[in-house]
Amino acid sequence: MNYKLEAIHGTEEQIQILYDLLSTREYSISHVHLPSFDDHILFVKNHPYLAWFLIRLENQYLGTLYVKIDNSIGLNVENPNIILVKECIDFIYQNFSPSPPIPSETPSYFYLNVSSKNQKLIEIFKELQLPKIQISFKLEESLNENR
Repeated sequence: MNYKLEAIHGTEEQIQILYDLLSTREYSISHVHLPSFDDHILFVKNHPYLAWFLIRLENQYLGTLYVKIDNSIGLNVENPNIILVKECIDFIYQNFSPSPPIPSETPSYFYLNVSSKNQKLIEIFKELQLPKIQISFKLEESLNENR
């Protein structure tokens, strides 16, 4: 399979495609509720990514891939498979070099963020023998009240 990665430039069509993908996303790290379409437009126009791509197979958009200046990579695909993940990783290494390391801020390597609930993607990362480097936990304000 040859997945295509289309650079996001914030066109009206891309904004709509991104919103459609976001509204059907099963796993999320950065938001709990779907943002309004107006907030979504602002985000797309001012995104924090070094590079951001739509992933498609023929005429079907499957998800997104982004690279940030801190060498983090986000891969958001509804039904990931090992071929797609490998092609995305290859694309990153063919088109980008990691940013220089900054102690306690930016590692010298690329790393993938994944929702802890996205077991299918986690299993693909394990199958690819990607080393697990971190587990993160969200602090809840309500915990502070119970102390």
